[in-house]
Amino acid sequence: MKRLAQSITILLAMSFLMIGFSSRASAQAVEEEPNAPCVEAQDLGPIDVTGTFSVQGSLDTPPEEPDVDFFRFSTTPWALLVADHEGQTTGAGTLSDPFLGLFDSDCNLLALNDDAVGLNSRLNFEVPSDGVFILAASSCCDEQFTGDGGSSGTYQLTIAPAPPPIGAISGRIVDARTGEPLPGNEPPFAFADLLRCEDGDCFDVVSSQSADGEGRFRFERDFNDQPLPVGTYQVTAFANEFEPAQTDLFEVGEGEEFDVGDIPLQPPLFSVSDIRPCDDLLPQGDICRYSFRVTNNTDARLRGAAWSMVDGSGLGSSLTFTQFEASTRSGSRQALRERVALGPLGEATLEFRFDVPAFVIGATFCTRVLIGVDPSPLVTTVRESFLFCITGGTTGFEVMSASESQKMFESLSGKSRSSPEKRPVSAR
Repeated sequence: MKRLAQSITILLAMSFLMIGFSSRASAQAVEEEPNAPCVEAQDLGPIDVTGTFSVQGSLDTPPEEPDVDFFRFSTTPWALLVADHEGQTTGAGTLSDPFLGLFDSDCNLLALNDDAVGLNSRLNFEVPSDGVFILAASSCCDEQFTGDGGSSGTYQLTIAPAPPPIGAISGRIVDARTGEPLPGNEPPFAFADLLRCEDGDCFDVVSSQSADGEGRFRFERDFNDQPLPVGTYQVTAFANEFEPAQTDLFEVGEGEEFDVGDIPLQPPLFSVSDIRPCDDLLPQGDICRYSFRVTNNTDARLRGAAWSMVDGSGLGSSLTFTQFEASTRSGSRQALRERVALGPLGEATLEFRFDVPAFVIGATFCTRVLIGVDPSPLVTTVRESFLFCITGGTTGFEVMSASESQKMFESLSGKSRSSPEKRPVSAR
């Protein structure tokens, strides 16, 4: 009887172990509250990096109390994994707009993502050196992961082996008319966006990079400093004074160094060059006189008008900023525009000016030009070009550097080279 009892005990223990292994092999878990903030993450223990692990969860915000779910995992250090946070888009739950975060064992935010696959979120990542990582499941756009997302519902969080990494994606941005490279460290400030594609759709911008002085770019890792996985990609190139262009979709294999070649950007109808800003303005008040060259890039005769807008900030007024038109004539109290009539590939130098009173010392003024074509140039505008910025100091106004001016112009005008609606760290 004693041996029989021992046998039964052993059999029962083996049964429980088998059940435990079966549960681990099925690689499924259910979210349990409380699991926030990050330091109170639900510990789901070690996971097998060769298999798939999924968690079924639910967010109850809004309108109740804020809700965000944190999960702690341990596995092989440096393993390449992919985490998907899915909801309504793929029928994996009812959550309309999932939002995903990756943290290390000390709860430092490593990466976050929104809308990688439709409205679902995805992160490709390397497991930290201590083998521990934490995932935060929330809804858009809870960038601080406090539970203040904009939607609620059920979701599925899945962890699986990531595709192997590629080597790199490189190329060069050039002028389509001349074949000359377009630099990224000076005008026209060429840069490239790298998009990851799925099912023919390319809306996940995973990295952005300024071209070098020879118009070249090279992508090796994404916004989160994570390896780029095997898959389908597309590159879109931009430069001031040029029309953007994009490559066809292309596949990149494991370890492959993929060169997209030259990406030619077409110049617009009009291009602006040889910008001569005003400088050495007197602190007791002065006139900012500036000029630039306008070139017709077509084989047709173009007629129209050009006008220059000035954006001012730090003026000390109750509104602190202003926007007005410069004039083509000295002493004019109203804006005067310049007529433009250029033959095929013709060019002309245009001059504008505006008063800088003494009491605005310390302010910043940024200029730009707009060009429209007849018969209604103010409506049929075909070109807007940033010119320069000047900023005031104790000794007068000075011209800002090209890169500083570009940043200031983007700030004043609300324009940025990387400003899709939702781009936290990894973006669409």
